Amino acid sequence: MVRVALTVEGRDPGTAEHCRRLSNYATALGQRIGLGADDLAALRQGGYLHDIGKIAIPAAVLQKRGALSRDERTLVEQHTLIGDRFCAAVPALQHVRPIVRHHHERLDGSGYPDGLRGDEIPLLARIVGIVDVFDALMAARPYKDAMPFDRAAEVLQLEATRGWRCVDLVSTFLNMVACDGVLTSPGGAIEAGGGRGIRTPGTLPGSTVFKTAAFNHSAIPPHRTTPVAAHAAGS
Repeated sequence: MVRVALTVEGRDPGTAEHCRRLSNYATALGQRIGLGADDLAALRQGGYLHDIGKIAIPAAVLQKRGALSRDERTLVEQHTLIGDRFCAAVPALQHVRPIVRHHHERLDGSGYPDGLRGDEIPLLARIVGIVDVFDALMAARPYKDAMPFDRAAEVLQLEATRGWRCVDLVSTFLNMVACDGVLTSPGGAIEAGGGRGIRTPGTLPGSTVFKTAAFNHSAIPPHRTTPVAAHAAGS
């Protein structure tokens, strides 16, 4: 299944190394907030498999420059359901299915595919959703330019402040990237110290983050729309 996921990634040069970075980001964030071994394993695999359903989406749509039409966007959104069906056929991947199906849900209920709200959205899917958008902001895609870390952090924080994402999770993630001094550059290379000096809000201890997370109306923006400050954050 991981080989299939990497095949999907290979169809679009703009997403090269995307799955590996998501797996690393999500696992590191899970470790930072104190998740157990089973959850960390799910995040590690989920980072690679989150978009596996895109194997069924035409390359012409995935690589299209500019905004998608309504029909094209509806087609792309099916990748969460297709991926869930793929994983359902593999008993060893049942723990990954919530990530694959729900990483585009929004806490205000306006996400897809099921319109889940608040803590109905699995925690692991929320984690992958945040790191997915961050990596999309940092990378060049056919429909957008890459952002520097400072700007990507600013946009992600602003989305959290506006209630689109879990403030505590976003804060913890950005502090982790900035303070650990490890940054994924737009070209995919790993640079030491790239995130230092970025100001991010203080984070709650890992044991308390999710006591408040369910009350933050965060959201993962729909695929290839124009979010805050006219920057596309879809992935």
